[in-house]
Amino acid sequence: MITNKIIDSFLRCDYKSYQQFINTIGCKTEYELLEDELRDLYKNKFYNKLRANPENQILPVYDFQKKIQVERNAFIIAPTWQSNQFNIDFDALELFPHNSSSGKLAYIPISISPKEKVSKLEKLSFVIKCLILEDYGIRPEFGKIIYGCDLKSTKIKISSYIQEAKKKLNELIKTVKSSEAPRFFQNKYCKTCEFQDACKTKLIEADDLSLLGSISQR
Repeated sequence: MITNKIIDSFLRCDYKSYQQFINTIGCKTEYELLEDELRDLYKNKFYNKLRANPENQILPVYDFQKKIQVERNAFIIAPTWQSNQFNIDFDALELFPHNSSSGKLAYIPISISPKEKVSKLEKLSFVIKCLILEDYGIRPEFGKIIYGCDLKSTKIKISSYIQEAKKKLNELIKTVKSSEAPRFFQNKYCKTCEFQDACKTKLIEADDLSLLGSISQR
């Protein structure tokens, strides 16, 4: 299934996402291990902050098929959505009554980033995951990325990235469904990738031009 990790990887290297999809085991770099450690640390800080606010309603379990009364801001911790094709999650989901009188709820997906600055790739990956939520009847207008040691927050307008996100999601699905691995090149993300040693060996054997480092993929 396509997971958060595979979506994140695809935006940097389609070959890496393909390897993860077919369950190839790599050796995580120190950079990747540090990111995992920081992400877990910031998630725990964020959850503790949510729980410490008496005005927040924490919903430990939520059935999206059933209606629930939410009179104030409520949060679901680490919600997941799984189908035959996808298995994605957000670090939290904020719910609150919609402005209309329809009784519907508004949703704000929330992700935690270990970085001190949110990149465009992180925003694009976030919106791709929001696209997948549409299969469950959840169509958020905005999302939040909580980032850095101070838990700063940036608001993501979904419509700003929706067209590019749709294109990338279609490309990802096509890539992982293919019977052949995509061609790969050395890029700036290789030095922090779990597959760098295996890929470097193959590129050297092929005498690949991307090893020069000054030539674009095109």
